[in-house]
Amino acid sequence: MRKVRVGVIGVGHMGSRHARVCFENPLSELVAVVSKDDAEARRVAESYRAKAYTDYGEMLSKENLDAVFVATPDHLHREPVVTAAEVGVHIFCEKPLASNLEDADAIISAAKKAGVKLMVGYILRFDPRYAAIKDAIEEGTLGEPLTVYSRRMASKVGASRLEWKAYPELYLAVHDIDLALWYVGDTAIRVSGEAVKAGLHREKGIPDAVWVFIRFKKGAVAVVEAGWMLTERLVSWRKPSTWKPFGDVQLEVIGSRGSAYLNYTPMCLKALDDDGWKFPETLHWPELHGRLIGSIVQEHEHFYRVILEDGEPLIDGEEARRSLEIALAARRSAESGTPVELPISQT
Repeated sequence: MRKVRVGVIGVGHMGSRHARVCFENPLSELVAVVSKDDAEARRVAESYRAKAYTDYGEMLSKENLDAVFVATPDHLHREPVVTAAEVGVHIFCEKPLASNLEDADAIISAAKKAGVKLMVGYILRFDPRYAAIKDAIEEGTLGEPLTVYSRRMASKVGASRLEWKAYPELYLAVHDIDLALWYVGDTAIRVSGEAVKAGLHREKGIPDAVWVFIRFKKGAVAVVEAGWMLTERLVSWRKPSTWKPFGDVQLEVIGSRGSAYLNYTPMCLKALDDDGWKFPETLHWPELHGRLIGSIVQEHEHFYRVILEDGEPLIDGEEARRSLEIALAARRSAESGTPVELPISQT
């Protein structure tokens, strides 16, 4: 089987991980990386024996690529995705698809017009625990899903790493909105949102936390809680260097015949030393004997096989647009104090 020739656009928090998986995976060949910061581009490129660019247009014109991973900030997704589509390159775009529906529609339209694959990076669909709940729903074990509740609380260290541009509804809650849509399998018709505006909002202008309430057409309800409210000490350790921190994450799905419960804390491993308690992330992108493993690798391999076998991605642009619309509706509701009916107006 031939390898998928890949370029990575944006090599920050997620992009650098994608570059590493592209380099390590036997189904792919990392050809080039792009960053506006020349030193950063060169650092990542040298680590994984790739070429460095500061302009994605130049990379796309010079390199013979099969696919790109777009991991720029979400408000900067549109131009590189559309440009890649126009030259016939398949696209993996990190979530959320965009920061507004106009950009999302332009991305979807460009991919359809060019006939290229568009997959959006909702990594939790490749986490075996979340996938197991989906399997239980599909097999009828839980009956019809009636309520979904999720919590995704992180420390503001995460928001600082993202230069304080990470609104919790778009960066955190959108993961669980996608899961609710996946599990319930119905059309969302109404969204209400509430926001906590405390220290982080006063300092940086983004909500400390949000609550998203979703009503579905057949009567199911989902509630998503997400924010940057945990103490920094929870995620501030530096050693062991391979241990990556996480937060307080929970999920429950109650159906007409059964229920399922998931709790991330801890992920089967915890430690205590002079720094305090440590709860490392062990499923999404842990290191095993010097290589990244976990959900991110499964996500990559699915994308590569979609390309090599002309399949369909587990989550495409249309599905990603629906979760984005709900996140934006929640923000609008929190600002106005009233529920928002779907589909929302783009005016």
